[in-house]
Amino acid sequence: STPPTAGPNDVKPKNPDMDSDGSHPDFKPKVVGLDDVSKTEIDAIKADIRDTIRDDDVVLFMKGVPEAPVCGFSKRLVDVLEELGLEYTSFDCLAHPVVRAYVKEVSDWPTIPQVFVKGSFCGGVDIVVEMAEKGELQSDRKSV
Repeated sequence: STPPTAGPNDVKPKNPDMDSDGSHPDFKPKVVGLDDVSKTEIDAIKADIRDTIRDDDVVLFMKGVPEAPVCGFSKRLVDVLEELGLEYTSFDCLAHPVVRAYVKEVSDWPTIPQVFVKGSFCGGVDIVVEMAEKGELQSDRKSV
């Protein structure tokens, strides 16, 4: 007699190294949390954020980078700042959990993107777009 062959619906033996979804843990995305960052690194990032907000005229905290925003709100702010011809520094809040958490602490504002002008928090997308429409950012540019 011939041995039975496996059909397409037969269950394959489970590999002990695989997760329940059939993928190996080494290939799963790893989320870096605040618990994974040293106090020295956290302090250095916070200092860099504080110094940049203090020293640069316009600072944008966004999801992604200006050349490749990851959300529509971030893209809208990049478009507004570039339409106005403003030079700005940007931080990608998705790149590091400390940036994402600390900027919200500094501004006391819960969402990203955020814009700071001359060391002061201006707001998120709605507020900054409104300021641009009223000419408030253009007048700031003259003194920037």
